[in-house]
Amino acid sequence: MSTYSQSFASPTSEADYVRIDAGQGGGEAAGKAREKQSNDSHVGIIIEQRKETPAPAYYYGGQKVYRERKFRRRHADTETTEDPSDTNDAPIYPEDRPPARVAFSKADPKERIIYDNLMIYIILGYITGIVLVLLWYLLHHRRESAELNLKWFLIVLLGLLLLIIFYSHSTRCVGILALTLMCSYKGRALLVAFAFILATLGPVTNIMRNIEIVAQSLSCGQTLLRNALTPMHEIMGEPVYVVEQAVYTCLSQVRKLMERLDAVFHRQEVAIVQLHAGYKGCDQWLILEQTFFDNQMGSPHDRCLGASTIGMQDCMVKFEKNQSICDLKERFAWFCENLKDLPSFFDIHLKEQQQIVDQVFGRPLEIFARIRAHFEVSITFDHSAAPNKERGELLSDLDQRIALELEQQTKHLLLTYIWLDLVIITLLIFIFVRAVHFRMNYLGSDNYRNFYLTKEFYAYNKIQLINHVNNALPLRSAERNTYVKLSSFRLVSRELLYVKRSLVFLVIISLQLFIICIVDYSIFWMLAIMSFHSHKTAELQPPAYTKIVIRGGGLIGDILRGLVQAFEPLSKNLIVDIQHCLPLPRPPKFLRYWEIMMLCILAWCLLFWDPYGTRLRHKIMASMYPQNASVRAVYLHRCLLLNRDNFIKFARRKARSLNYYYSENSVSKYLEIYRAKLYKYGILWLFGHLQGQELYYMPCKADQIGLCKM
Repeated sequence: MSTYSQSFASPTSEADYVRIDAGQGGGEAAGKAREKQSNDSHVGIIIEQRKETPAPAYYYGGQKVYRERKFRRRHADTETTEDPSDTNDAPIYPEDRPPARVAFSKADPKERIIYDNLMIYIILGYITGIVLVLLWYLLHHRRESAELNLKWFLIVLLGLLLLIIFYSHSTRCVGILALTLMCSYKGRALLVAFAFILATLGPVTNIMRNIEIVAQSLSCGQTLLRNALTPMHEIMGEPVYVVEQAVYTCLSQVRKLMERLDAVFHRQEVAIVQLHAGYKGCDQWLILEQTFFDNQMGSPHDRCLGASTIGMQDCMVKFEKNQSICDLKERFAWFCENLKDLPSFFDIHLKEQQQIVDQVFGRPLEIFARIRAHFEVSITFDHSAAPNKERGELLSDLDQRIALELEQQTKHLLLTYIWLDLVIITLLIFIFVRAVHFRMNYLGSDNYRNFYLTKEFYAYNKIQLINHVNNALPLRSAERNTYVKLSSFRLVSRELLYVKRSLVFLVIISLQLFIICIVDYSIFWMLAIMSFHSHKTAELQPPAYTKIVIRGGGLIGDILRGLVQAFEPLSKNLIVDIQHCLPLPRPPKFLRYWEIMMLCILAWCLLFWDPYGTRLRHKIMASMYPQNASVRAVYLHRCLLLNRDNFIKFARRKARSLNYYYSENSVSKYLEIYRAKLYKYGILWLFGHLQGQELYYMPCKADQIGLCKM
C-alpha cells in the first residue's frame, strides 16, 4: 500500500490533516471506506481529524506552509529507503519528483555524481558541439553562407530548448504548460504577429512593388514624350514651312497617343463617378429621411417634454385622490434640459461624412487630371536651334527621386519586419515566463484560480458524505456562475469576460489583414485591366505617303535627291512604342493569403479554446502534482461551505441594518411571524429530521428577524 499525508492551513484555527490512501489493502478504516465506494469510485480518501503542534512554518507564494523536519536528508552521500506508510506528515508544497536512480554502492561516488548530473553534461556537450561547429565554419567561411542559414539556427535552438525542458520534472512541467499557453492571449498575439510578418512579406511588399511599377510607367511615358519632342524641337529652329507641317504631323501622332491614354483614364473615371453618384444618392435619401423624421417627431427636448406631460396626465388619472405626487413638471424639465443641445435624433455629423466621401471620390479624379497635365505640351517656334538641356536634366532627376523614395519606403518595411521579429521573440519568452508563473502560483497558493471542481474534489466530497459530515454538492444557482466542473464544456462568467475582451482585438486585427489583402489585389486588378486594354490597342504607325525615288548620278541627280529628302515627311522618325511603358503588375501571392487566413482562423479557434486551455493546465498540474491537487480540492470544499454559512449571516445582518426602523401594523406583524413559524416547523417535521441539518427560512421582514428564530 502506498500512502501519503498532506497538512494544510484550514479556514479555522485547528490544524487538520488529510490522509489519502490509493491502491489496495491498508487497514480497517481504508477497508471500510473501500467497501462503501467499491461501486462508485476507484480512489478511497480517509479523513483523520487530529490536533497536533504544527511544525515550524515559512511563507511561499503568499501562503503559510508547514514542513516537517524529519523529511530532511541527513546524509548527502547515502540513500535511505523509507516505508511510505510511515510518512504521516508530508509538506503541502510538493517537491519535484526525483529522477529514477540506480543503486550505487558507496565505493563509486564519482559514478553516482556523473549519473546525478547526466542531463547537465548532455546540455553542456550540446552547447560545446554548437561552438565547435561555429568555429569550424569560421575557419571555412566560404561554406558558411551556403550552409548556415536561419533554418539551421532554429533547429539548433529547438534542440537545445528540448534538452532544457527534459532536464527535470519542473522543466518538463513548464514545457507542457508553455504548450497549453498557446491557447491564451499571448499565443493569439504570437499568431497575429506571424500573420503580420506574412502580410509584410507578401501583400505589403507586393503593394510597394506595384506602386513602383506605376511610377516607372509614368516616368517612362514622360521620357517617351520627351524623345518624341526632341527631334521636333531641333527642326523647329529652321524657318521652313515643310518643317512646320512635319511638326504638326508629329503633334497629331502625340495627340493620338494621349487620346488612347485618356480613353483608359476615362473608363476609370466613369466607374468612380457612378460609385460617387450612388453614395451621393444614399446621402440625399438619408437627409430626406432625417428631415421627415424631424418634422414628424420634433427635437429630442420637445419629445421628452411631451412624454413627461403624458406621464403626468396618466399619473393624475390613476391617482385622482392624491394628485400632488404627480406634479413633477420641474423634475421632468430638469431631466430634459440635457437634450436641448441635440437638434435631432439622427447623427448631426452626416454632412461632414458626406464631405469626406466627396473628398475620397474626388481624389482619383484629381490624380488623373494631374497625369493628363503631364502630357500636355505647348510648342512655340522661336527659330532657335539650341536644344533645351534643362528639361532633360529635370526628367533624369525625377527618375532618381522616384527611385530614392521607393528605396526609403523599402527600408521602413525592413524595420517593420525586424520589429515584428523582436515581438515574436518577446512573446515566446513571455509564454515560458507565464508558464513558470502559473506553476509557482498553483503550487504556492491554494486559492489561485481554484474554482474548478476536480475529481479530487468529488472524491473528497463523497468521503465527507459517507462520514455524514458536510456535503458541498449540488451547487447553488449563485455558485454555478463561479464554480464549474473541470471536464465540463460550460463557461463561467469570468471566462466569458476574458473571451469578450479578446474578441474585439481579434475583430480589429482580422479587419486590418483583410484590408491589406484587398488593397493588394485591387491594385493588381486595376493595373492588369489597364495593361490588358492598352496591349490590345494598335501601335502608332506613320501615315502612308508617296516617296519620290531619283535614280542616276551626277551633280543634278544629287541636288534633286537632296531636295526630295528635305521635303520628305518627318513622321517616319516619330514611331512611338507605347507598349514599352505600359505597367505590367506583379501578381499577388495567393499562398500568402491562404496562410494569413489560416492563421486568423487558428487565432479565432484558440480564442474559443482559451477557457478550456486553462482547465487543461489545471489537469496537467493535478497529474504532475497530485498531493497539491488534493489539498486544493479540500481547500475549495471548505471555502464553499464557509461561504454558504457567511452568506446567510451577512444577508441577515444586511436586512436587519436596512430595515431596522421600518414600522407596520402590529397585528399583521405578529400574524405573519406566527405563520412563518408554523410553516418552518411543518417543513422541519417533513424533511428536517431525515437530513439531520437545520433548514434556514426567512419569510418575515427584516425588522422582525429578532423575533423569528432562524
